[in-house]
Amino acid sequence: EFFSSTFSRYMISEEKILEAKDMFNNKQFSDENFAKLFSNRDSKKTSLLYKDFVLFLIEAQDNPENNDVIPHLYKLSRNSKIKKAFGAGKIPIKISKNDTTKTFLKNNSGNPLLGNDHYGKYLQFLFSKNNDLIHEYSDMGRRAFQVTGLISFNNGLANLNNKWIISPLLEILGDKFSLSGNDSYFEYEENDDSFWFSDTTLTEIFSITNNEIEKLFAIIGKNFNTKNISEISKLIEDKQENEFREFVEKTFPKEKIITILNNIIVRNDDEVFNEVTDNATIPTIYEYILTIAWYHISKNKSFKLLDTFQVSLDGNKLPLTHRGSGAGDIEIKSDDYSLLIEATLMNMNAQKRGELEPVIRHSTNFAVDNHPTKTQTIFIANELDDNRIEYF
Repeated sequence: EFFSSTFSRYMISEEKILEAKDMFNNKQFSDENFAKLFSNRDSKKTSLLYKDFVLFLIEAQDNPENNDVIPHLYKLSRNSKIKKAFGAGKIPIKISKNDTTKTFLKNNSGNPLLGNDHYGKYLQFLFSKNNDLIHEYSDMGRRAFQVTGLISFNNGLANLNNKWIISPLLEILGDKFSLSGNDSYFEYEENDDSFWFSDTTLTEIFSITNNEIEKLFAIIGKNFNTKNISEISKLIEDKQENEFREFVEKTFPKEKIITILNNIIVRNDDEVFNEVTDNATIPTIYEYILTIAWYHISKNKSFKLLDTFQVSLDGNKLPLTHRGSGAGDIEIKSDDYSLLIEATLMNMNAQKRGELEPVIRHSTNFAVDNHPTKTQTIFIANELDDNRIEYF
């Protein structure tokens, strides 16, 4: 009922519906018809694989005495392309090697692929295909939310970051807060001059007034037991710093950091992506992991760990991109010392040409900016050429 009353009306055109019904009603099962309706963007060969599966299903229904179809259906149902096209990634039918055609039909009573109207097979194909697209776009959506830093995803759950500020803000905004609008899609998302493409702050997006900001500070101040706005900022920074340190201790203990660095050395990139994130490049991950490594080996941890990163972080506190501010790779600033860490994955033959000038420039600027605090620069690479190490 769902397929015919809802899915078919909104997910496919009337023209496609008529073409599919005509093909099944008149049994016009040519390769061309199947390639057109049961399309696959990669190859026509895959469309013909779909054809085999559909025709064996029809044969099972039309000739329940024919048990020869069972081995074919069993094998096809376990093909990854068939599972993706007809079962939303899972085996689309209940079948065992010991089934007869009759037991197979009985066990699949109610399966849309084996309904009385063979046209239902086409609807199931489209449903599974669109379900696959939804999974792809949901992954893109998840990544987009993480980039904002407002939402994190852990253990399959979406979590709101910084609830201490977002929750009271939503209460203050009330009906002004909306996740959707009534604007034309084309005017909003395909017009270069639209609000969508403008560089706009959250304050502007939600039309937050100065009065509402004052109310927000009052609520936050009450929660933090202070009325001093500047003190609130300091308390918020401390809270974020403590939360991040707890995250590092739990997610990236020393042993894991060592493993990740070893994988970076041998350029086992897939494993590095798996252990950290696939939203960033290896050089960006390298700087992120080195920063955490220094945190672990430091006796004096009086520096702000969050401030040391020159990479932007997503909602899960994982690296996204290098900020490209013109500063050094990693800047450690404490009350007692200032340390600049310059890191590279360049091979040793290219280091003098590619790293020497920026390392000297960054080190000089860093020393000047942090005078009179004692400063030091450390250059880190997978390998160093003994003939060139004196330059660094």
